[in-house]
Order: sequence, then structure tokens, then C-alpha cells
Amino acid sequence: MEKQELIKKLEKFDLTEEQLNAIESIIALELYQEFEDCKIIIDEIITSLEKITAPVLDISDVGNEIGIAVGKFIKTDNDKKEFIRGIEHGISLIDGTH
Repeated sequence: MEKQELIKKLEKFDLTEEQLNAIESIIALELYQEFEDCKIIIDEIITSLEKITAPVLDISDVGNEIGIAVGKFIKTDNDKKEFIRGIEHGISLIDGTH
């Protein structure tokens, strides 16, 4: 859920300005943490891909290395589904099936 969408849903509650500001601060911290986590995951993927020394037989070898790197950070089935959905979306933008 995006920040604006969440704030809009919270408007139906009788919250003070201070409470809304506190909620916005929490959201900002969570978004920052997600960003920091993504930077760590990107570094893991790069490190994992750089370790490939044997001849890569096919694209599944690259996918396997990415899966190992990302898998360390997958905590829920939803995380896994979101990651796979992101891969599929990226491919669809390239192959014209988007």
C-alpha cells in the first residue's frame, strides 16, 4: 500500500495532527529500511553473479544464482510471489507482452 493511499484511509479516523505525523514518520522509516534492504540484496546478487566461474550452460544458471542471493532475504510466500511477479513484469516490458 502506498503512503498516500494509507493516509487517505486513516482520514476516516479522528486522529490528531500529531498522531498523523507520527504515522507518517513510521511509514518513512519503513520505506527507508526497505530501500536499505534492497541495496543489500542488489549487492548480494552482484557478488553471486561475479562468483560464476564455470561456463554458464543456460539462462537458468544465472536465474539460480540470483535465486540463491535473493532467497536469503525472502521471509514470506508473499515476498517470493512479489519477487517473481517483478521478474515477470520486467521480462514482459522487454518482450512486448506487458
